[in-house]
Amino acid sequence: MGLSEKVQELQQISQSIISLQNIRNIGYLLIPIIIGIFVVILVNKKLKQLIDRRHIIVQEIEYDTQVTFNQLSKWQRSIIESNTYLIYHKKADYLDKCDIFLRNIAFLGSDKLTVDLPFFIS
Repeated sequence: MGLSEKVQELQQISQSIISLQNIRNIGYLLIPIIIGIFVVILVNKKLKQLIDRRHIIVQEIEYDTQVTFNQLSKWQRSIIESNTYLIYHKKADYLDKCDIFLRNIAFLGSDKLTVDLPFFIS
């Protein structure tokens, strides 16, 4: 799985977590009608699974980002040291990879990677 796919999966998981938090809030309102207790328990289990999965994906993305950064740095050094002109399709390929990398980093910077958990989920 590439970096883009992992970032996309991270976005999906973040959206799922937000929707589950909303359902959990509704479950808290339904606690007086016994069904709310079951809703809160089930949603908390699913939230825990999603948060654990998101943590694993974030670690994988950090590793992939480091690898990609090292690769981009190596390309940059080779371009500077070779002191030659680039063929257009190679230049376009390098720029596309850099754009994808920057978009992924921009998402990671904007995403809330921490979620407030109630004390009884940890």
